Amino acid sequence: MSWALPTIVAVLVCIISIVNGASQTSELYLYDDEKSSSLVVEYKPENQGSNFLTSRAPRVVVFYRPECGGCITFKKSYLELAKKTKALYPSVEFHAVSCDPNNVLCLSYKEVGAYPTVLAFGQGKRKPVPLKKSGLGLRYSPSDIAKTLYLGDPKSNPLEGSNLGSDMRVARKELEIHEKGDHRLDIEEMVAKFAEHKKKTLQEKMKRMNVVEARAFDIANTASALNFIKAQESTQTMKVNTPGTDEFQIQKERNKGKPFEKTAKLASKRTVFRRKKSPEQVLYVDASLAMVNGLLEGLFLGMDGRADAKRKSVFIDWLDLLSMTLPPDWAIHALIDDLRLNVDYVSEGIENFISTIEKHKAPKATWSKGCGLTCGTWKLFHVISIGLAEHRGGLNLIEAGAVPAGTRTFSPKQAAKVFREYMAQIYSCADCRKHFLMDYDQCMYNSCSLKDDDELETPEDWKEFALWLWKVHNGVSLRLANERVLSDVPIAVMQSVWPHLEMCFQCFNDDGTWNEGEVFEQLEMSYWTGVVPRSSMEEKLLAYEKKAKAESFNFSFCVAFLCTALIWVIRKKKKKLGIPFLAGKVKRSVPVLTGKVKRNH
Repeated sequence: MSWALPTIVAVLVCIISIVNGASQTSELYLYDDEKSSSLVVEYKPENQGSNFLTSRAPRVVVFYRPECGGCITFKKSYLELAKKTKALYPSVEFHAVSCDPNNVLCLSYKEVGAYPTVLAFGQGKRKPVPLKKSGLGLRYSPSDIAKTLYLGDPKSNPLEGSNLGSDMRVARKELEIHEKGDHRLDIEEMVAKFAEHKKKTLQEKMKRMNVVEARAFDIANTASALNFIKAQESTQTMKVNTPGTDEFQIQKERNKGKPFEKTAKLASKRTVFRRKKSPEQVLYVDASLAMVNGLLEGLFLGMDGRADAKRKSVFIDWLDLLSMTLPPDWAIHALIDDLRLNVDYVSEGIENFISTIEKHKAPKATWSKGCGLTCGTWKLFHVISIGLAEHRGGLNLIEAGAVPAGTRTFSPKQAAKVFREYMAQIYSCADCRKHFLMDYDQCMYNSCSLKDDDELETPEDWKEFALWLWKVHNGVSLRLANERVLSDVPIAVMQSVWPHLEMCFQCFNDDGTWNEGEVFEQLEMSYWTGVVPRSSMEEKLLAYEKKAKAESFNFSFCVAFLCTALIWVIRKKKKKLGIPFLAGKVKRSVPVLTGKVKRNH
């Protein structure tokens, strides 16, 4: 058999990975640490001499996503499997492929329909076969590998029997603990812990900053004193995006004469970015790559070259939602409009989809450091959710004349339903899909209470979709944290809840609950463009200090003025009556003797 083809494939995969800018950081790879790499070879395109594509040995390969809960849990079992199998069959190699930076490679194997997927490659073989197994779920044994790869019986098998069975029982026990929820970390408990430290932290901040007297500061009034954002209020950025407000009119006057495409050109149409991208550029690139790669991987997953009617319908809904919620100055709208206009052609096959993308491909578009498909997808989701509030589902865009009247708009309830169908029909991570659909269909995080068109009245109503998605994301993060704990993977558990105390001090109420008005503004600052700058906590404290000192000075001045006026009135009154002003200053009736006094002796 010629080895030219696999070499060409390896080179092509390398080139594609470089074009996509896959970030080679530890966040993207589960098996890249020192302990794992002694047993499992993590696939990286640049390692041409040690990857599963070029190897001729019998090998086992796991395809996974680094933030997939099932993949994280499976890591421990896969390492144990590698250790025990190598002891019996030293020639067998174990490999791992992270499908975030190697999306195209994973997509090329039709056997990879969910994550994690374990495939076996026989000696000298390029076509994989699913690994045979005797256990349930993702439980494999060295004998399963031997049967799949026709390795025969080992000369000695000290690991078969009680030890292996014991390990499997331990694994099942760990799984049962997780499924029952024993020792599960709870978001409400963690938020309450944050709140316990809030009062003390605030007082310490104020002492360091000399805020009058910390003991005189009424903690119960921090919200009004520091001008916190309430959930029912519009943020300044929401006002700027809403026709009819003073803020919208002011911004409109400022933008006169400025080309609408300015930000889009800056974000995506330059041949080469500055060495360091701005936060808005990073957000744009990661979200755009996630949109394209998510559709590329999921739209035709498991299909015979074309999207079926159901998936096509969901694809249309997804494009409509993207069109009305992404920032209007993002150049990705040109691709979205093209896909929507030619949806029949695009749905015919992946080649048509890719050719359409190529027409709009941004030069040198690469993931930001530490971000891949999963990270980028969350960014995209949050941008959509914030955009729904900023544009009131598209009503603001229609009223501003940015899109034609009659363009489809979305309520929070409708947007959430589109998300559900996207996850069910297109999103490629089976484990993620299962958990999302289970939570959504069980009305977790109040998904069943999101408002529809005829119920929307206040800014708070439009914010609820973004806050719902934020709760979903926190729930996923906490679930992954629990799975990492069970898998002996170190994790800063308190950092798994977003935003944490140091990021957004104002987001936590003193009673151990969230201040959702502040949370929304934190989401807005993280996942939207053109956000009106807001004061930091320190700036608010300084402003409060200045105000308090000014009030103290005004009080002292008033007291001094009143005392002076009183003295002046008393003086004038006594002078009029001929009474000496100072008490005790009385004229003496006996003359004062001066000079020397003569004494008789």
